[in-house]
Amino acid sequence: METSRTTLRLASSVCLLALAACSSGGGGGSANPVTTAATTPAVTTPAPTTTTPTTTTTTPSTPAAPSVPDVAIGSPGNPGTAAQTFPVYNFINNLPTVGTNIPIGGPAVKITSTSVAAQAIGNNATATFRGTVTAANGQIVPVFDINIPALSLTASNVRGDGTTVTLGDGGKVAASVATLVYTLLGAWSFSPAGGGTAYLGTTVTGQGTPYANVPTTGSATYVGNGGATGGVQGVYFIPSGTGVVAAGTLAGSATVTTNFATSTVSGSMTNMVSTPNGSNTSTPWNSISMTGSINRAPSVPAVSFGDTTATSSAGVGSAAFSSAATGNFAGGFYGPNAEEIGVSWTLIDPTAAGGGKTAFGVLGATKQ
Repeated sequence: METSRTTLRLASSVCLLALAACSSGGGGGSANPVTTAATTPAVTTPAPTTTTPTTTTTTPSTPAAPSVPDVAIGSPGNPGTAAQTFPVYNFINNLPTVGTNIPIGGPAVKITSTSVAAQAIGNNATATFRGTVTAANGQIVPVFDINIPALSLTASNVRGDGTTVTLGDGGKVAASVATLVYTLLGAWSFSPAGGGTAYLGTTVTGQGTPYANVPTTGSATYVGNGGATGGVQGVYFIPSGTGVVAAGTLAGSATVTTNFATSTVSGSMTNMVSTPNGSNTSTPWNSISMTGSINRAPSVPAVSFGDTTATSSAGVGSAAFSSAATGNFAGGFYGPNAEEIGVSWTLIDPTAAGGGKTAFGVLGATKQ
């Protein structure tokens, strides 16, 4: 399957459609009139006089425009580590064995119509591979059982093309994935029965590179510019300006250089565009820089990398983040000999007017 812009867009749309956005207004009361008591004057015989009446002109005041309440948009949390499994498989011609538990990691949020906040999903969330189905357009679609104990979520036979599954209690689940050869990029959404709250997460997973097969000398450049090489996918949440949360999707290219000798990582996400939910019109978005290090701690089963993200160029329109926005990224190496990388990333603009802005997503790239 090719990485496509719909990877995260489908899941975020399903998530937001589950919300019941409500708004209400208040009416004004009438002012009590001021009453002046009449006084009966003493009767006298005054000298005749001529009085010129005084005319007072009152300029009516212009009522103040009603204020728009802020929303509360916070960080999606730390991206953690890129999930990895070590059975030998790939997503082209050697699919995982049916029943393989693929860990789900990455940032996740809890969403209402007026707020976005980090949602921890723990370390035991899994997608169990159940095989594939063929869609009407001939595309081969993977199928998973999704289990996220932290949300009391268990869903069977969830297709990886964004198809919504309705649970027995009325809750709804969707997942959308795209793959390189060894790396899976995905998103999931869960709307519990009753509405009003929904959850959205992104994940990077796949066949991890064995610890001993990650080089310790030299360097490598990984590129994801669309199609089979990978790319960047993401979602963003911003104040709508009318007291509710607005959202959309992000897509772009990535270049990441790993220096195995110095254990440093640098990279950038460029050619980024934002697309509001419900629209097909894309607008240039910020570029994002990545600066970090490679972690070879002997206590972990695989080599990982990551650290900080930051805006490195301005975007256009209300979805753009300021130059003060920062976040984190966490990545891993995939394939027998580190042929690919997968990255989870976040970007937060907490001081943005109206309640803050947040974005997060995934990145896949192939060694050049």
